[in-house]
Amino acid sequence: MVTGAPLRGAAGARASADMLVAKLQAEVQLVKDQHQQLLDSFSLVFGDPNLADRVLAIVPALGALLAGRAPSHVDVLRRNVALHAVAPGCRLSTAPADLPRAHQKGPRLEGRAVEAGDRVQPKFVWNVEAPVFVPWRAPGCWELPSLPGTMGEDVEL
Repeated sequence: MVTGAPLRGAAGARASADMLVAKLQAEVQLVKDQHQQLLDSFSLVFGDPNLADRVLAIVPALGALLAGRAPSHVDVLRRNVALHAVAPGCRLSTAPADLPRAHQKGPRLEGRAVEAGDRVQPKFVWNVEAPVFVPWRAPGCWELPSLPGTMGEDVEL
């Protein structure tokens, strides 16, 4: 790009908009990469990518409730589908609202347990070989108040 006088008028507005779009695309890609890393970490801990995705789908609604806010409609929809619907092949933690909505009226997880009989063996088993999981605060997921004396300080019990 040739340096010189700044662009004015329509050309300047177009160049400015193009620069902002490029910045936003880079930020979106960064958030997508961070989400994939979080999903990979959860998958290692839980030993099941589907379970990890369902846990991540619940986090925004739970975080809002813990912070004293009402969760958004989409967060409530994802939470309900993650807890109750079969939703095969749907990545609930990042799916647009229309996808969980379609699965909301489909087969239920509760129905699978009844069909299997009284003795249902859990599919989930803790992976004791998983690396130590250190949660990080995803942007917009939750805002938890800190308790006095808990920010890196020793607290007597």
